[in-house]
Amino acid sequence: MNSIKSQRLPNKRLGRGASSVAFQLKPLLVALDELMPWLKQWHNALDPEFGERLGDYYEGFLLEELRQLELARDERLAWKPAAARRGRGR
Repeated sequence: MNSIKSQRLPNKRLGRGASSVAFQLKPLLVALDELMPWLKQWHNALDPEFGERLGDYYEGFLLEELRQLELARDERLAWKPAAARRGRGR
């Protein structure tokens, strides 16, 4: 098995609940989904080391992570980052 195929986000190893992990990973998965068209356009040539197209690999990775966390891909459209705080906290 290629090392790239064995990569997983750490949700199982941390022993956290799925909702907590989903909340923490959602920004990362949203960012990856937003980069997907660029990845597939510029980095989808067959990689000789891994024997697959990395844009396709990362899309599959994203879809599998969303499935594991029971998140719909469409939910990323509704996600917005928390508003930034102003000033110094005391």
